[in-house]
Amino acid sequence: MKKIWKYFVAVVAFLFGVWEFYDNWFEDVDFGDSIRVDNTEIYYAGTDSIQAHELADYLKMTDFIDGNEKSVRLLKIDTGYVFQGVYTEDAWNDSTLLVSGLEFAKEMSLYVFESSPLTFQLCDDMLEMQNQVTFDVNDEPFGWEYVFGETELFFTKRVDYKEAEQLGNLLTEMGYTEQPSSVQLDKSDSAYHFNQVTIEEYWYDENYLKEVESSAQFLSDSLFNGERVVFALCDDEFNVKAWASN
Repeated sequence: MKKIWKYFVAVVAFLFGVWEFYDNWFEDVDFGDSIRVDNTEIYYAGTDSIQAHELADYLKMTDFIDGNEKSVRLLKIDTGYVFQGVYTEDAWNDSTLLVSGLEFAKEMSLYVFESSPLTFQLCDDMLEMQNQVTFDVNDEPFGWEYVFGETELFFTKRVDYKEAEQLGNLLTEMGYTEQPSSVQLDKSDSAYHFNQVTIEEYWYDENYLKEVESSAQFLSDSLFNGERVVFALCDDEFNVKAWASN
């Protein structure tokens, strides 16, 4: 997880390194209610101060709130959330900035807004949108992605990201992440689902399936408080080909 945060902090630093703030101008225009945290003004509309403070906590954690004068706005709309910032004209179509903005939207959606779609908007000094990128986990075929060592760990919005982190840490401790692999964590009303991409010959190997059953029990005991775990063997699109459970 340290690698994930180190990367994200670098993304945030790049994003807001090119930000153009109009603090004096913001004071003369009504953008809704606001809170002020360490010289950062967070305007919000369509939502409440509780969510604004949750956003502030996250921005502090990523070092965006650093004591310097800054202003942003959060909007709650029917389809999700919008995070707005004022940028200079030369940044509106910067492809590198847009890619970083998409990563920012992805992380904000996950850590602050409970997997709701989030749009990152680059605006002019009248807060008119000039360009935007949107992240919606529903558009991602396998869900969110973490990388632990050589392992791609995907998890759906039915799973708490902390559970995914714990799984990744456990796999790392076991040495599983030292080899290239792809796994997915999902959850239903009746079980956690650990899906592993494997070669076809394992799908029909009874001895291997016995090991899979033992692994399901291990995951249940180690991470999921004894709840049922379905351990599935999948193709590279995470289509289930064989499975066992505790």
